[in-house]
Amino acid sequence: QNMKAQDFVETPLLDAKEYGLAPPQLTVSLTVGDDSAQKTLLVGGEKTQEKGVKQRYIKRGEQDTLFLVGDWVFRDLNKSVDDFRDKTIAKFTQERAAKVEVKRQDGQGFVLMKGADKKWSIDKTGEGVFADATVTQLVSALADLHGFEVAADNPTDLGAYGLENPALSLVVYDEKNEKLASVLTTQH
Repeated sequence: QNMKAQDFVETPLLDAKEYGLAPPQLTVSLTVGDDSAQKTLLVGGEKTQEKGVKQRYIKRGEQDTLFLVGDWVFRDLNKSVDDFRDKTIAKFTQERAAKVEVKRQDGQGFVLMKGADKKWSIDKTGEGVFADATVTQLVSALADLHGFEVAADNPTDLGAYGLENPALSLVVYDEKNEKLASVLTTQH
């Protein structure tokens, strides 16, 4: 919808193959309007300008004019089905979190708890001053945690992903001690 031409080639002198359009790098078909008209965009090869700026040739299937658009157009349009999946890892709002259990692979761990005064505390004492902002940042990161891609749906063998004995396990509970989220992490 927001794609704008940066330049035009009104009468292409070269063969479509020379513009990366035979075959195109990407074909996008749109159904638009009340009459469900079919519109096709053909995304072609790159063109590098003098200052290193990259552009892409693009053509509407029913027109002869070639357009030059920013290279970002290819990245924005070149999607797979997996790109449209929700990759949210933990679905809860930060405000609902009242307790976070953190366990490390070496057996070390701690529990963070939110009191009636909405301030966080920790079950273990250490040196220094407790940093409430760090807990808030951790809970915020967990509540907003998204994956880059889906490795597997409902895996039965966590060992295949290095998660049988995870490097870090985080479990988030609400104020009724009901589990909101459980996250296992490892390096792979």
